[in-house]
Amino acid sequence: MAKKKPTSSHLCSPLKPRSPGQEIYMDALNQYKIVFCLGVPGSGKTALAISHGVQQYLDGKFKKIILCRPAISSEDFGYLPGMARQKLEPFLVPLFDELYRYFDRCTLEKKIKEGEIEILPLAYARGRTLKDSFVIVDEASNATRAQLIMMLTRFGHGSQMVLVGDPSQSDLGKKSRNDFEDMSKVLSHISDIREIRLGPEDIQREPLVKEMLMMLGNPSV
Repeated sequence: MAKKKPTSSHLCSPLKPRSPGQEIYMDALNQYKIVFCLGVPGSGKTALAISHGVQQYLDGKFKKIILCRPAISSEDFGYLPGMARQKLEPFLVPLFDELYRYFDRCTLEKKIKEGEIEILPLAYARGRTLKDSFVIVDEASNATRAQLIMMLTRFGHGSQMVLVGDPSQSDLGKKSRNDFEDMSKVLSHISDIREIRLGPEDIQREPLVKEMLMMLGNPSV
């Protein structure tokens, strides 16, 4: 496949790991087909995944980037206004914030329109096979066991999938709260799958955030 050349719309250089934990995470992204990243807020689990995926996409390794996030809300997702993309967009703001580091608004909208960047509600992934794609499942700690199995079995040839989440932050009931963590432990025994854990020492936000989370002991904000 001919490699794509970065254009002027590629606004920012790829992120570099800034802690030992992030270095291990980046190594995993470069080596494994499926990566589970469990980490506290601000530890870079989503930002580094998107940075890696965008660079690989621009280099021609993947034909598309797929953004997926469970929609957990006080309102029923089905009753939110708009089509699937419009319904899910409020839940995807953190992912768009990261994508705007690399694409200007017009370029990003064009790539979404052409299907090279796809917004895929987790509930709508059933029946799909995700080939030649870099897939990010954000907030995976809000997915049930059945949803996680369904999403993982969408994995297709030439793809990479990164599932990120904070086990201490889940809007699910007690019965499903640990599904993401439990599944990552079990599946990490497969040779092409790796589990990474990022802690407070990997936080790269405003230092005050790190200090507060360290004091709280079990970050859940």
